[in-house]
Amino acid sequence: MRACLIVAALLLQACVPQSSTLSGHLDNYLERLENVLDRESTQTATLALVFPKARQLRLEGTGAELSIREFLSLRQCKLHSIIAHRNSQLDKVATTSQQLFSDLAILDLGPRCVERLGTIKLASKLELFLKHKEQNLMSVVWSALLGQSEHASFWHDKQNNTLYPLELSIDVISDIANLEKFVSDIINGERSFSSQTTDQIEQNLGRLRAGDGGRLLGEYQRLSIGLNKANWVIQQRLDTPICLSNSPTQKAYYLANVVNTHFIEYVQKQSVRLDQRAENLLGAFHQLEKPLLNYATHDYAAWVQSRDRVIEDGQSATLNHVLLLQKLYQQCGLTAGN
Repeated sequence: MRACLIVAALLLQACVPQSSTLSGHLDNYLERLENVLDRESTQTATLALVFPKARQLRLEGTGAELSIREFLSLRQCKLHSIIAHRNSQLDKVATTSQQLFSDLAILDLGPRCVERLGTIKLASKLELFLKHKEQNLMSVVWSALLGQSEHASFWHDKQNNTLYPLELSIDVISDIANLEKFVSDIINGERSFSSQTTDQIEQNLGRLRAGDGGRLLGEYQRLSIGLNKANWVIQQRLDTPICLSNSPTQKAYYLANVVNTHFIEYVQKQSVRLDQRAENLLGAFHQLEKPLLNYATHDYAAWVQSRDRVIEDGQSATLNHVLLLQKLYQQCGLTAGN
């Protein structure tokens, strides 16, 4: 029976009503299941997973800096203009991504400046300054790409499209791939990036705001909560069978109709679509996130663990519900399609 249910769920060509949402289908299915099984769910749950606040994503700045006198002594190096901009009033309001690009430019130009300074004491101080920048670079990368508001918006649950995930306001997979390549280049030692590349990274980050990570996460939570309520209803009837002689009653046929018409036709199909979107979107996102997790704050790392559990629960919720339905069907000698 399980195989039949899953095959039925894969028939994605069926039309979805324009006003349909997963929550609406779940509520409708639960109500009809409660009626046919003469049980009412008492389970309550809310969407509890919240993305960390800005202060929980902030890394503490540390480290070696150049004094004003030392900075002025760098006028003979091209590095001087980069540090001058960084110390300017304009840089006080620069975005974290712009600060990252500044650090990369400093690391790119710095070694040549050290060579030019020769054996004077400032060369050693500059070398220490660059070493500190290099040691903290990946933390700055994490902060610039995943510790800012663009990423928080990506995980915000935007319920602005009832046909999700069949239709997307914007697909940010290519943007995530560009960001991942940027990170990979840095990990592989690249420090020189053109203004065209940095402009593109800024655009990718801007588009990340409109991504559907939060919607996908919210849908999985709603799916788990809705099917857990339905599971509770079924559990109550397993101890009080609707069929006593392993043959279907009229009530059993009503149950099969509810399952076929409202669970398989809508809820299970929607769960398959969510899994397909998760494979594409989260597959790309994990490629970006994985090498940066070691540099994240504790609060973000804890949220990631909770997020992944929610996704795993959502992806297993439909199969768990099918297995429970199978027990009810077996009491009545039913198979999928009856």
